Amino acid sequence: EFWPDDFFAGDQSQSDLLVVVWPRQSLGRSPLQKCMLQLQDGTAAFERERGLVLVSCRGCQNYDNLINLWKLNDKDLPLAMLFPMQQEFGDLGRFRLDLVGVEDPLAGMRTFLRQFDAGKLEPWVSSQPPPGEDEQGLVREVVGSTYRQ
Repeated sequence: EFWPDDFFAGDQSQSDLLVVVWPRQSLGRSPLQKCMLQLQDGTAAFERERGLVLVSCRGCQNYDNLINLWKLNDKDLPLAMLFPMQQEFGDLGRFRLDLVGVEDPLAGMRTFLRQFDAGKLEPWVSSQPPPGEDEQGLVREVVGSTYRQ
């Protein structure tokens, strides 16, 4: 069960938070469910220097709040959001891993976490699509994903 107040409170600098959000109606034992169990019980054959707190939200009490806060819809799910140092709005940002249609989610999560640990991922920002160059006039339109540019 995902309770934001429990995970985004205090100094959590020794570990990162990985929140996996599932479609509300998902059923059965999927490859993603198996992946989550392997990551939780340590049988995923994956190690990292920092700790990883793993949380799953499948129709949890805060499901609608997460969907609204992260501007998600059903076609985006399942997905994983990584929060460095368990900070929801930390300086490092947050990172998104899309898991829709992924046949081997464990391999995808390992790659995602290794890329994050190596500093090779760009933070995810909820954003409208950037306007094309031909759509720009004298005033440049900025959206979330192009704000820092």
